[in-house]
Order: sequence, then structure tokens, then C-alpha cells
Amino acid sequence: QLHRFIRTVAGVIAAEPHFPAIWLREMAEGGGQLDASIATSLRDIIATLAAILQEGQREGVFAPAHPFITQIGIVAPLLLFAASAPARARFTAIMPASLTAVPHEAVVDHVEAVTLAALHARGRPSPPLPKRTRSVRA
Repeated sequence: QLHRFIRTVAGVIAAEPHFPAIWLREMAEGGGQLDASIATSLRDIIATLAAILQEGQREGVFAPAHPFITQIGIVAPLLLFAASAPARARFTAIMPASLTAVPHEAVVDHVEAVTLAALHARGRPSPPLPKRTRSVRA
């Protein structure tokens, strides 16, 4: 479920290339343009994540974790990566490809690995990453 959650978030961000920059700007400006419907959507997304985390804790796979902090750890790197695409493209001539041409899938894989490592219940084997059935595109 956590893998699907992360992949869904990554897919939504990738599908709306204008969204990351707008969201980051809105956060930098204090969220003044956000309305109750956005807050309700965010509440529902975090409630979904909280249920996933609680199930993982009940099964002994996840350590206790705050759902909002976990959500930030998932969303922030995905938003920053997507929002930085124009700047990275602008500097392709002077920066190495290892910095400017990072595949979206590599970032999503990293977010999954870091999230699972943070949630890992000590004394239990780490949950495996799922085999990829389809790619999420930038």
C-alpha cells in the first residue's frame, strides 16, 4: 500500500508539470491562496497515509511514525525535483548530466527507499521494494 501511495503521489506530480512550482511558491508565501477544499483534500490524503502506517505498525513492519512528517518526506523531494526541471534544463551546458538528467524514476525509487528505511521496525527484515510493472514518467 505504501508503494502504491508513493507512486500515486509521484504520478500526480509528474502529470501536472505546472503544479510543483505553484505549490512551492504558495507554501513560501504562507498558503494565503489555499481554501477549505484544499485543506480537506490534504486532510484526506494524510488520513489515507495514516491508515497505511497504522496497518504497517499493527503488522510489525513499520515503526511508529507521524503521518504528516512522513507525508512531507515523500512529497517534498518529489515537488522539488519536478520544480527544478526548468533550472536543470537551463544549465545542461555547464553542469554534468549526472545533475541535470536525473530520471524521474530514480527519484521515486529513492523516495521509496528512504521512506521505507525511516519506517523500518527494528528487529524486522526491511520490506522489499516491489518489482516495477510500469514506469512513472516525468
